[in-house]
Amino acid sequence: MSGLVPAGMRWPAVVVLAIVQLRVQLVWFLHLGRAQDQRENTVVFLCNAALIAIVVAGSPWVMHNANVNRMPMTVTPEQARMAG
Repeated sequence: MSGLVPAGMRWPAVVVLAIVQLRVQLVWFLHLGRAQDQRENTVVFLCNAALIAIVVAGSPWVMHNANVNRMPMTVTPEQARMAG
């Protein structure tokens, strides 16, 4: 079975097949498309995709800022209590 696709083309083949599979799922099972009766489904899908992208992109940003703005590790708990 491994001889069907050359070694250098396996990952590109998997990516192309994944994109084809995604397109089939979106059109035939989620009924997303350009037709008038499918526009509502498409808009809801795009809004959900945007929200997921915001959460996925925002999480590392928040974690990075939390890490940058944390209390310095050179301060002991006693010094922190005295300062507050």
